[in-house]
Amino acid sequence: MKLFNIKRVFIFFLLALGLGHELMAAETKLFEQANTFYKNKNYNKAIELYKKIIAKDNASAAVYFNLGNAYYKTSETGLAILNYERALKLQPNDDDIEYNLKLANMQTTDKIEPVPQVFYQRWWTSLITAITLSKRTLVSIILAWLSCIFLLLIYLSATCSSKK
Repeated sequence: MKLFNIKRVFIFFLLALGLGHELMAAETKLFEQANTFYKNKNYNKAIELYKKIIAKDNASAAVYFNLGNAYYKTSETGLAILNYERALKLQPNDDDIEYNLKLANMQTTDKIEPVPQVFYQRWWTSLITAITLSKRTLVSIILAWLSCIFLLLIYLSATCSSKK
């Protein structure tokens, strides 16, 4: 009985190995086709094929890197940066990926306007920046001592009306 199960497992393993090899060959062919489109400057077709490879969960750093290059060539800098970062996650310390990522980041322009502060935030910020830390510390120590003296006077006062 055990020998029969071992044969089944062995046959299943051989079949899976053969199918896996066929799938890997198909993915390699798809990757080569995408690279050919990229070399022929047909970047949109190359992007489609790279996306197909990624959709089949067979993405590697090279696929993301090439996809980033294709996006960069089509002036889609944001998507290029995204794919360069994905490639860098899969293959850290790759000089080519880091260089292309820096190049793509230099192409971006941030146009973020700061939101104006509300009036009380401006007042608070000007108050905090006007007084140095040592002066704020001195003021807080003096206020703490005055509070202690005031509480001591209330406690030591003789009549109830003076305590109120």
